[in-house]
Amino acid sequence: MIREGAWSNFFWADQAQVVHTTHQGVLPGITRTIVEQLINEHGMRLVVSCTPFRRLIEQAHAACITQATHGIVLATSIDDFPFPSFEPFLTLQNAYENLFLLADARVYKLEL
Repeated sequence: MIREGAWSNFFWADQAQVVHTTHQGVLPGITRTIVEQLINEHGMRLVVSCTPFRRLIEQAHAACITQATHGIVLATSIDDFPFPSFEPFLTLQNAYENLFLLADARVYKLEL
């Protein structure tokens, strides 16, 4: 079972939903909270579940980790098990980056 990394949270997706591991025993994080909000804002279904590793690699078509320093990091594989897609995480990654570009523009009063 994959829950989190030392400085990251793990998400995966099948065709119908985005799955995050249980919040029990996992440290809350600002980045994770923002990603969960973006999932909701984009009309995606978020399920919180403890998923056995075998089920994850059989059902997941995309995965990512989230961390404060790098935001949303797309996963290409776990061990020898590749993920065939980056969606919906590429969409979420773009939304996350745009959120911070807007915040930077407000802080520095840049004109875009």
